[in-house]
Amino acid sequence: MRREEEERIRLEEEERERVEEEDRQREEERLRKEEEGRIRREDEARKREVERRKREEEERKRQEERLRRLEEEQLREEQLAREEEERLREEKRKREEERLQELENLHQQEMEEGRRLKEEVEERARVKEQNNINYRVSNSELGNDDDTFEVKAIYSFKSTEEGELPFKKGATITVTEVIDDNWYYGQVGADLGMFPSSYVVRIELLISRLPLLRG
Repeated sequence: MRREEEERIRLEEEERERVEEEDRQREEERLRKEEEGRIRREDEARKREVERRKREEEERKRQEERLRRLEEEQLREEQLAREEEERLREEKRKREEERLQELENLHQQEMEEGRRLKEEVEERARVKEQNNINYRVSNSELGNDDDTFEVKAIYSFKSTEEGELPFKKGATITVTEVIDDNWYYGQVGADLGMFPSSYVVRIELLISRLPLLRG
């Protein structure tokens, strides 16, 4: 009996030890799993933190890039605005210069036109006076239109019609006929033809009435 009791006690002790060992192993397994879980959670937390910081850094960089682009765009717009303003000022200046130049040209043209008209009026008056003098002299001093006299060309005359007598300024022409107040018929060398009386002056008048012609 005693041996059986001892054997039973031994078996119970072994069973208790086995159970305790299993409990210890299960506790160690639980603790190991808890530690692994803690480590895994910490790793995941670290990864999430790293990922979060990475996203924040990327977002910060995107914000900086966006601000940089906005600043560059603003600078470009300001530069374009300055260039446009400068271009408009330059165009306005050129238009003003062109307007002033046009006014100056118009003024010069008006002055030249005024001088030209004045010269034409004076020339017509001088030609009319010369024609009257030549005609009066030819009729009063010669007595008739058939007598000849000499004249000096004060302008060159280029004939445009058949029967006209061309000559150069300074030429001496022999007038053989006074056609009317405006035209003579005469000879230069072997050439004969009619010519305007306003282009010549009688040699007698050139000598005796020089002050009148200068006036």
